Amino acid sequence: MATAVKSNNKKATKSVSVELTEEGKKALADFRKAKQAEDKAKEQKALAEMALRSALGESLEGLVEGIVVVKVVAGRNTHFDREMMKEIFPEAFEATLRSTEYTYLKTL
Repeated sequence: MATAVKSNNKKATKSVSVELTEEGKKALADFRKAKQAEDKAKEQKALAEMALRSALGESLEGLVEGIVVVKVVAGRNTHFDREMMKEIFPEAFEATLRSTEYTYLKTL
């Protein structure tokens, strides 16, 4: 059974902490391991992309046995400068500002 412990953290949205069970400790270890694997996968992906772009050179497609297996595709992201919008049009900035609250797990 979990033991509740009162928290002194004034920023916490709940004032109760719980001692993790063995199952909870295993989940924590799995979570940390998965986050490390995710970080490593992102790094590996970036390195593979650099190597693949180098292999493509100036070409827009890569072939394996005559079949197109990779293409360079153009994309576009658009955004606006929030600070400039706030400075030049403060009323519009405030009127269109949307906030989404959420929770996430932060391991220590």
